[in-house]
Amino acid sequence: NSSQEGRTLMAAATQIQNITPGEAAAQVQHSLAMEDLEMTPQGKADMDDAVEGRITPGELVERTRARYGLD
Repeated sequence: NSSQEGRTLMAAATQIQNITPGEAAAQVQHSLAMEDLEMTPQGKADMDDAVEGRITPGELVERTRARYGLD
């Protein structure tokens, strides 16, 4: 479900500082697949922005929290 994706994205975003963004994105994809879930298009776009350096890990967390009403 989308709240699970939000938690997974937030967890990955906090790890981006310790691993490369690409590694964090791969971990997110793997975590979702293990739970038989898929990343939403909006979540994927946000993760791509973080991987490419267009947004910071903090901004990824903010976007994800806002999308799921966790502000």
